[in-house]
Amino acid sequence: MPPKVKITKDQIFNVALNIARESGYDGVNAREIAKILNCSTQPIFSNYKNMDEIKKDIVVYSITLYKKYIKNEINEKLKTAEFSDFRTLPGLEGMGLGSCLFYEFCNNAPLKYSHLYI
Repeated sequence: MPPKVKITKDQIFNVALNIARESGYDGVNAREIAKILNCSTQPIFSNYKNMDEIKKDIVVYSITLYKKYIKNEINEKLKTAEFSDFRTLPGLEGMGLGSCLFYEFCNNAPLKYSHLYI
């Protein structure tokens, strides 16, 4: 019988996501993940083919989170008719609602989202 898995894919992903939150997308690497999980890099590469696969999962998660945020914010703005408030934020005069929501999301989000659009 094979040994029980001690480090799961979810644990690896959550650690990688926390690293991205603290250090940005480029800070995510196998050694840092292994250090935090107190293991070698072997369990990481048993669950993921390579680091690009982990980073892809972070990007997919980030885009999903962003889409949910935008959908919820637009629905809230439609209910309360606060569209004009976004266009009067300092530095955002004349920008469209989508640009304003993206700006607000990036400023308030727990991740550094530059990797989504660079």
